[in-house]
Amino acid sequence: MISTAYAQKLLMEAGSVALRYFRNVEPMEKQDRSYVTAADLEIQDYLNETLFRLCPDDGIIAEEANFRRDPKNGNTYWVIDPIDGTSAFVNGLPVWGISLGILKDDQPFGGFFYMPATGDFYAIQPNGPALRNGQPAQMRQTRTLHRESLLLTQSTLHRREYVVQPTYPGKVQGYGSCVAHLCLLATGSADAVLIGRAKIWDLVVGWAMLKRNGGVFQTLNGGQGFCLSELMQGQPLAEPMLVGRESTIAQYRDYLESNRDL
Repeated sequence: MISTAYAQKLLMEAGSVALRYFRNVEPMEKQDRSYVTAADLEIQDYLNETLFRLCPDDGIIAEEANFRRDPKNGNTYWVIDPIDGTSAFVNGLPVWGISLGILKDDQPFGGFFYMPATGDFYAIQPNGPALRNGQPAQMRQTRTLHRESLLLTQSTLHRREYVVQPTYPGKVQGYGSCVAHLCLLATGSADAVLIGRAKIWDLVVGWAMLKRNGGVFQTLNGGQGFCLSELMQGQPLAEPMLVGRESTIAQYRDYLESNRDL
């Protein structure tokens, strides 16, 4: 396990690579039609090489080309998303970042997320608090949903598998980065997050922070959890997940409806 200070230095160095390309990059389309850029590839190579040197016995799972190297010893994986929010990155928007999560013994063990355009750094170490810019931060307490309640989700909410009912009193926003959404939720900037077909590199850092701060992942019908072994093989979540304090997302469930039911 590396220190928080070293992880911040490492991700800031990777962030300097990203900023060289920011607002000056041509995206390429992957097979799934999502974007990838030269910045994603350069950062992933840099992090892979650094982690192999520092932690040669550990495994690595990384987004681009579904890269995977199993551990030589033990059961620790570093999970890399070189740029989460690539579409925002390509469009010159500020909410994107570099994610470095840690899985150990099939559980979220810790992780780090750095947003170069805003300077925000999120961290979670085993047995330590969830940190935002070096300061411990907690989730919002449950309260009755109201006009300023905030649900974060993907921008294609209305065209995918779920819709928010017009009776919902609060706000819905999407910033383009699943990792950012989960970190914002875990540190008190939102009430809930609705996730679509996310993959393992979208989840680990926020998952570890939320686990520490009392957050849960549930399906829209109240089911618990997801299949980690499938995620570790590069598969997406089998169905959308609602994330937050259990008592808060119970309220949100009343305002969400599957498109399949319409």
